[in-house]
Amino acid sequence: MTIEGFKEKYGYEIEGMWLPRVTAITSVVSKYPLFLKDRGHFEEAAQWGHFVHKMFGQLARHERFEETETTIKLSQTFQDWMFENDIILQKEDIERRVVHAELAYAGTLDLVAQVKGRVSVIDFKTGAQMSPEYLLQTAGYMAAYNETAKVPSEARWILRIDHYQECMGCLAQRRERGSQVSVRGGKSSCNHQWSSLKTTGEFIELKEYEQDLKAFVAAKELWEWHNRAMLRTIPNYPKTV
Repeated sequence: MTIEGFKEKYGYEIEGMWLPRVTAITSVVSKYPLFLKDRGHFEEAAQWGHFVHKMFGQLARHERFEETETTIKLSQTFQDWMFENDIILQKEDIERRVVHAELAYAGTLDLVAQVKGRVSVIDFKTGAQMSPEYLLQTAGYMAAYNETAKVPSEARWILRIDHYQECMGCLAQRRERGSQVSVRGGKSSCNHQWSSLKTTGEFIELKEYEQDLKAFVAAKELWEWHNRAMLRTIPNYPKTV
């Protein structure tokens, strides 16, 4: 990979500095390293994640969207989530770029909003289950946001969106992400009869921020060690590695 390719893939140019992304840093603690993943499945899952993020951004900004079975269900899930949790948001806090100058990293957080009266960093996820990587990502986002925020964030949340069909007999769940189809749970001997699409939201507050931030800083040091040869060729990376 060229230096320019590395810089574009893993970071941002901000005010004359090159800074690594939060998601690049936390990739070192992924449960399944990228080189071991089924690349086709990984790309399909990433496309679904990008679709949901774009959709929620449109909903948060009150923008129009193409109405399909999927977008209508996502819209209802998003509206239910806002109502049930007393969400108050500002447009400038949607997909907000944040920078931590001292620790030399940056990121784009999904949303900062009031959740039942508390200013909170919120990250949207579409994985089938929670991942330890999410703890580090949100800690990194929250620390960077609080560096310059007039009103600092008090909490971190994950809004995990799931989208599947359920077998009406054995309750197995069928997930379709582009051309990739997976079936989990239930009975392999069942002649599955699938329900209509279901979209559900799981809203989880993440505790132990200080502990997770320490782990994020350690992950950054490990990421820098792993990429030290490339980082030493980037003159505007404001750290010695």
